[in-house]
Amino acid sequence: MHSTPFKYLKGVECTAPSSEQAFQISVNNRYVSGNRASSEGINSKARYVSEGGGIWADSRVTMINNTVYGNSTRVIYGTESRGGGIHGGKTIVNTIVRNNSARTAPEIHGNAGVSYCNVKGGFQGIGNIDRDPEFEDPGAEDFHLRYTSPCWNRGTLTVSGLPQTDFEGDPRITDGKPDIGADEFHIHVHVTGTLETPQGQADIKVIGVPGNPVLYALSLTPTVLHPPVSIPGVGLFYLEPPFFPFDLGTIPSSGVITLSIPLTTKLPHPIRVPMQAVVGTTLTTVYIADVK
Repeated sequence: MHSTPFKYLKGVECTAPSSEQAFQISVNNRYVSGNRASSEGINSKARYVSEGGGIWADSRVTMINNTVYGNSTRVIYGTESRGGGIHGGKTIVNTIVRNNSARTAPEIHGNAGVSYCNVKGGFQGIGNIDRDPEFEDPGAEDFHLRYTSPCWNRGTLTVSGLPQTDFEGDPRITDGKPDIGADEFHIHVHVTGTLETPQGQADIKVIGVPGNPVLYALSLTPTVLHPPVSIPGVGLFYLEPPFFPFDLGTIPSSGVITLSIPLTTKLPHPIRVPMQAVVGTTLTTVYIADVK
């Protein structure tokens, strides 16, 4: 989930009624990015605390397979800001928490048990790492993992409530263990950019294993095949005719090919563009871009 930035709100606030002591809350498969929690007093002598720029959680909240990136806390008049990424919670597992900011404990603050997470600056706990997660393009809010990501296959299975899929419905476990973060690495095609004509740009991205050839195809029919055509040893093909294939070459060492298309012609109405790619000998899932 990407939470829309708002000046004085936390991204996600999770709490249960005090009367429900057995009540448990889970936050799973979420992107939380670009939020800020702010505490604003009336004079510089007052003591105000700002906590949980990305997620503020009480002690009954479990967080599994999330990506919490680029959030912050601040105080205008006060003494403390802490937990720019996450404040509180019971357990934090298989989660990326990086590039958040606060005066104290910029990534995680509180007494939650943290394990199998990628936390900037490091964090005490079993299986935790501190490495660049190698997102596809965090500046464009594209938090897909690349093939070379250290988060690939570094999560744990031994957590109650492990989600069966990732943030976009892909299977959560593909190689024995879950990945760390909201995204599970898959050979994948998707689109970022500004999909509005006549001054936008579509960045079509294919993520895969370096060295694999890529055959990309898009359809001019807005619907997809149901059921899809099963191609033995390759996957399920969803595109209706007419569709147009393009040879994009091979996946470079970065693990991603990007095809940028300027959207310079004003459309009379929005269109849907389904697309897939064969990477090596594997078909990606279908992706539908909505162009305005």
